[in-house]
Amino acid sequence: MHAANYDIVVLLETGTAFEGLLEQLKEHFPHQVVHIENSPFGLAVLSRWEISESSEFSTEGGSFPQYEIKVKRP
Repeated sequence: MHAANYDIVVLLETGTAFEGLLEQLKEHFPHQVVHIENSPFGLAVLSRWEISESSEFSTEGGSFPQYEIKVKRP
């Protein structure tokens, strides 16, 4: 992946093994919302643009966390 080709990247199933990679990617994606878990439910959203809002929520009867993220486009 060449980071310069992307504005926003979403990584699913983000576990603790991703911590080093996420730190390296901050050079290209300085704005990050990261929810690392030692399970298949981790998530990372990486953006070149400012993330103006992020919230985690669950739906009724839902067993997986969900996220709403707003990005400020230039």
